[in-house]
Amino acid sequence: MQTNQFKGVMIMLITVLIWGGMFPVAKGALQTLDAFWLSSLRYGIAAPLFVAILCWREGAAALRYRGRFLKAAFYGFVGFSGFSILVFIGLGKSRPEHAAIIMALQTPIAAFVH
Repeated sequence: MQTNQFKGVMIMLITVLIWGGMFPVAKGALQTLDAFWLSSLRYGIAAPLFVAILCWREGAAALRYRGRFLKAAFYGFVGFSGFSILVFIGLGKSRPEHAAIIMALQTPIAAFVH
C-alpha cells in the first residue's frame, strides 16, 4: 500500500473511532436535553469560534458575501443545524451503535461512489 493511501486509511479509521465514541455520550445527553437545544448549544459555541479563526487566518474579507449572505446563511443553517437535529432525533429513537455505523460508513460510501 502506498504511503499516502495508508495515511488516508489511518485518518479515516481515527475519525470512525472518534465518531463511534460520540454517539453513546449523545444518547445519554438526549435523556435530559432535546435535539434542538443540544444542537443549538453545539453550534452556538462553535460558530463564533470558527468565525474568529476565519477572520484571524484569512482576514475580514473572508466574510464578504457580495449580496448573497441570506442565501449562504439559509444553506448553512439547513445543512449544519438541520442535519444535526435530525441525527439526534434519530439517535433518540435508536441505539448509539446504529448511528455510529451510519456515520462511519458515510466516508467509505462517498469514496466508493466517487
